[in-house]
Amino acid sequence: MATARTLELTDPIKRRLLHLRYVSGTKTDPTLDAALVEDVEKTLGLKLGDNLLALLANGDVALEGFDVRLQNVVSLTKELHASGGPRGMVGLGRDPGGDVLVAAPLGGKGVAFFDTRDRSIDAVPLEAWLDELVGTQLEQLREDESDDKARAFKSVHDEDLGGFRPALVVDETPAKRVSHPKFGGGAILRELDGGAKLEVRFDDGSKRTLLARFLTRQGGGEEPSGDAGAEA
Repeated sequence: MATARTLELTDPIKRRLLHLRYVSGTKTDPTLDAALVEDVEKTLGLKLGDNLLALLANGDVALEGFDVRLQNVVSLTKELHASGGPRGMVGLGRDPGGDVLVAAPLGGKGVAFFDTRDRSIDAVPLEAWLDELVGTQLEQLREDESDDKARAFKSVHDEDLGGFRPALVVDETPAKRVSHPKFGGGAILRELDGGAKLEVRFDDGSKRTLLARFLTRQGGGEEPSGDAGAEA
């Protein structure tokens, strides 16, 4: 993976996101695939701010408990708007109860809890919500009798912030790139039907689902056979 862009965050936001990772024991890299982010933004016709992208990249269990994942943003935003929610917000997640959507303005300075039943909305600053999530995780850890309890006492120091760099990344693995006689080169977004079909974003910006046998993987592979212009 190569870094396409490091997200620009204030230290207070970075500190809280990192603390969430500490208390949840999260080890995954805080990154998002730049191509997938671009697809989401194109689908919605919106530009996601760095605070929102950092929330989606963090990968801790507290945020995942609210289904805060990049792959959910399009469907949640459509549900938010269809339910009468603010058009200037995107859907980030869902309260575990099911009826309340977690929304946020594009800049991500706060979050809002939108009740799809009565259209009520409760907005809070982003830092306050992250503090609440950290507090909930700490309470759960302190009640835990396992060795994981030690995470409750891990603090975030100033020197830790420099090494915490949520980012958008580009997958440059050759196996993730394919070529097609008609459509040219492109990147594999996902495999379908056990790899029989591939969803590909081509370099001209088009996105197509094609039978894998019509594509040649970079770095070697079978040559296309049959009608290479056919889509799956």
